Amino acid sequence: MKRTLLATLATLLVGGVVSACSDASRSPVAPREPAAPNALLGLNLGGTTQQVYGALWKTPLTQDVHASATIGPLGGTLRLPATGLTVVVPPGAVLKNTTFGVTALAGRIVAYDFQPAGTRFLVPLVVTQSSAPIDMTPPLLNLKLMRPGYFKSATDLNQSAGTATVSELLPGITIDLLGNINYTIPHFSGYIVSWAFE
Repeated sequence: MKRTLLATLATLLVGGVVSACSDASRSPVAPREPAAPNALLGLNLGGTTQQVYGALWKTPLTQDVHASATIGPLGGTLRLPATGLTVVVPPGAVLKNTTFGVTALAGRIVAYDFQPAGTRFLVPLVVTQSSAPIDMTPPLLNLKLMRPGYFKSATDLNQSAGTATVSELLPGITIDLLGNINYTIPHFSGYIVSWAFE
């Protein structure tokens, strides 16, 4: 009786491990809508949206500008030279070759649409944006910090007002010695460089 019970328990345990392993072997970069990203980042937006001022190009983009690159488990770089954007994909961020795409959206606001939309990464990606083409003057005196903002679609951008409706704000941006804007992103969708209160 004891042997039969132990054999049954062992079978269930092995089955559970095999099942868990089969789930773990699935790609973590299958496109999907991020689930409660604000809670994961320790930010409290309460699942609501908020309006922010976007950083503006010195010269508005007259049309969308696009670039793409296929990057695998060893990592790589996606560049958009026309706007001074570089995205570093660290080793281990994806488990298989993935086509990464970025589109700088036409207009005044420094806004990018990243593809494949909804993709989450095992290791956050590092975004570097040259400040040379950007007007680094805050729109209001008390807006002195820059933060990346996540927007769901281009309809969330008000190009004439220079504002955007975002559903997520990530931790702050750092400016390096060359004046480049640096931040990390855990998933793909639309991102803007926005101004935040100090």
